[in-house]
Amino acid sequence: MKIQIFLIGLFFMICQSCAPKAEKVEYVLSDEQLSNLMLDLQLTEVALGDVNGLRRDSLHDVFWARMEEVYKHPVPALEHEIQKLESDQEKLSLVMNRVQVLLDSIR
Repeated sequence: MKIQIFLIGLFFMICQSCAPKAEKVEYVLSDEQLSNLMLDLQLTEVALGDVNGLRRDSLHDVFWARMEEVYKHPVPALEHEIQKLESDQEKLSLVMNRVQVLLDSIR
């Protein structure tokens, strides 16, 4: 499981290495919140890995509803934050490094 989470993070970073450098982007969420959000997304994907069909869709909706409560922003705003982060290689690298620290702390 730890390897899967690491590979997901590595995949994000590799995908973004080819993207042009983004201009200064303003985020609604703090760096810590972005790190926690990315960790939550990774853990959600791992948790849903063996679930298929309607159950997966239902659980996916439950997870996003919970993220709305935790981060106090609607799903579209959270998705927009993720898109901004994915286009900002420098920030993404910092956030994913923090995610790795968080993962190491829960082992």
